[in-house]
Amino acid sequence: MKNYGLFGEHLSHSKSPEIQKYIYNLIGYDADYNLYEFPKGDLSNYINRLKNNSLDGVNVTIPYKKDVIEYLDVLDPKAKDIAAVNTIVRKNGLLYGYNTDYYGIEKTLETFDPVENKNCLILGYGGASQPLIHFLADKNAKTIYIASRKSEKYKDFKLKNSNIVFLSYEELKNIQAYIIFNSTPVGMYPNDNTSPVGRDVLSNFSIAIDFIYNPSCTKFLSYAKECGLKTQNGLKMLVYQALKSIEIWKEEKIEENKQMDTYLHFRSLLQESDSICLIGLPASGKSTLGKMLADYIGYDFIDLDSYIEDFTMMSIEDIFEIHGENYFREIESRLLADLIKKKDTVISPGGGIVLRENNRDLLRKCDKVFYIKRDCEDILNNVNLDNRPLLKSSPQKIYELYNERHLLYENLSNYTLYNNSSLENLLLEALLCF
Repeated sequence: MKNYGLFGEHLSHSKSPEIQKYIYNLIGYDADYNLYEFPKGDLSNYINRLKNNSLDGVNVTIPYKKDVIEYLDVLDPKAKDIAAVNTIVRKNGLLYGYNTDYYGIEKTLETFDPVENKNCLILGYGGASQPLIHFLADKNAKTIYIASRKSEKYKDFKLKNSNIVFLSYEELKNIQAYIIFNSTPVGMYPNDNTSPVGRDVLSNFSIAIDFIYNPSCTKFLSYAKECGLKTQNGLKMLVYQALKSIEIWKEEKIEENKQMDTYLHFRSLLQESDSICLIGLPASGKSTLGKMLADYIGYDFIDLDSYIEDFTMMSIEDIFEIHGENYFREIESRLLADLIKKKDTVISPGGGIVLRENNRDLLRKCDKVFYIKRDCEDILNNVNLDNRPLLKSSPQKIYELYNERHLLYENLSNYTLYNNSSLENLLLEALLCF
């Protein structure tokens, strides 16, 4: 059996053993993982456990990511650039150091638009920010703003050809950028009723990423959602850096589906469950994808049109024909208000759900909103429209609906998924957004 562990000074809330052991079981790896909590003066004693074969490898966390470097024989180029190590392995009597936080950041950001030529802001200049700064520089971010309580101290910091600007927190209201990262511990459990910045700052961004994962929705992310930003917490980074560590120790790639299964498993355990909504044109594939997604992540699925039919004991077509569209929209809004409160639920409403302001307010409260985008021509050529009241007698109306609604879909959604290949690919794209 292989023996691994985590070096750190304060580890009582660490989820690493739970995550590591879950992965070992998933991939059939005969290994164990334990926490090694010790004060700074004892680092060399614990490094000796690696050298004398008591441990085969370790992860490293605060405050030892820089301190361990002097004890290593070989440093991976990325870890050398970042000047921080979070993974060590013993090979052929030598100690090798890596930084897998970089990979965790890459996976966290993969479902968002690239940062190339975009302005980015990082809150905090501690150890957590270092791999992020290098990642943004490597991906050619336009300007990397860094907010620090000691901003004057770092004015001369340079990295490659990157444009890095240090700011005080008082200057943040003047910054508009694509994405804001919280790399500070502000808002972490048990002090989770605080945020490093308020809505006045967050409203100047499109995306907010918090490296904290406990609580799953920090005050920082809650404010960001209220301002209409796309959000992501630190759980994905935590899980994927652990997966990369195991790949290094085992010298073997972990299959992509097993990586995703690991993340979704811990997301279901550690993240507050909430509703997910799929929006888009009639016949865009919302219900079919919704069922597949709900099955995969273990959620309930509700097709709102079917729910309305059960509630009224009438078909959608009859409701439109007898009572008119306004009557239908009233019922639709009332039922959506109830359903949106459900946990562990994927909801697929009709295409017109976005037309009412109160519905749009409700959709903004969802954990995630996916816009399923499908070409009008594809809908007309491949879908039976007989059960679509707005399209049955006039299929060409699909173009009018698109022009009326597509901006609403885009503005309300966290992610846009293009239904232009197989449903299996569409499901995979959706899962990558979690």
